[in-house]
Amino acid sequence: MSFNHRNYQFSIGELHDRNVIFVNFLYNPQLQKELKEKFPSAKWSMSKKCWYVPDINSVGNEIGAAPKTEPGKAVIGKIHPTNQPALKRMHEMLLLKAYSPNTIKTYCNEFSQLLCLLKDKHADSLTSERLRSYFLYCATNIKLSENIIHSRMNAIKFYFEQVLHREKIFFMKYLALKRNLLCPK
Repeated sequence: MSFNHRNYQFSIGELHDRNVIFVNFLYNPQLQKELKEKFPSAKWSMSKKCWYVPDINSVGNEIGAAPKTEPGKAVIGKIHPTNQPALKRMHEMLLLKAYSPNTIKTYCNEFSQLLCLLKDKHADSLTSERLRSYFLYCATNIKLSENIIHSRMNAIKFYFEQVLHREKIFFMKYLALKRNLLCPK
């Protein structure tokens, strides 16, 4: 017999300050064995009297849960309260425009990196020149890959153009990084 998620009830919760997925089922040694085989990280909680697994996307995919798109507590905790509403507005706009869960997660994570660096300076007050110097910092000091820089650019472009309804960020067209093109052989 193989793991069938319909034999279990799943609920999201928190245990020891960690996000987890609680797994409930009528006691059956075979179901318990299948759960442990499918999710080796599954553990029994004496306090909750049920099994639990870490709340990560790979587990969520296996049980048919919708992918998470909200920024985590760890990320939000690093952002100054001044800029937390900016991240919330961006997340809400991405949801309203029906972007894919992966795009939402990527854009929020990349925008969060900028917000963490800003500390108490409002993101809304950034000029094109400041953004240009931020991307230069990402490329030269942090030495981020071309793909990550493009993700950051797209996320920040989305925030300024779609959330704040500002004109297109004029320097973006000049920041196109050189793509490594492979010639056909």
